[in-house]
Amino acid sequence: MIKVVLEVKNSSGLHARPSSLIARKMSSFLSEVKIDINNEFINAKSILELLSLCASCGTKLNFVINGDDENDVFKELNRLFDSEFNEAY
Repeated sequence: MIKVVLEVKNSSGLHARPSSLIARKMSSFLSEVKIDINNEFINAKSILELLSLCASCGTKLNFVINGDDENDVFKELNRLFDSEFNEAY
């Protein structure tokens, strides 16, 4: 199990496009990928659950990754968040 805190860095937050990108990328992995919000977990493979976060710039998300390919999930999540979801302003 890997636990990691990632900060939303793009200025517009987790709107539809970044949420869709996360859900699509996470769905390509076998591992369970959850976000811990005060001990309630949302599925990071669900665009609707990601959108329900209303995460703005600066929001820190606590990811919990569990499964055989968890290291690959960890790397991909870091890449997505570091690239600010490839949004250029």
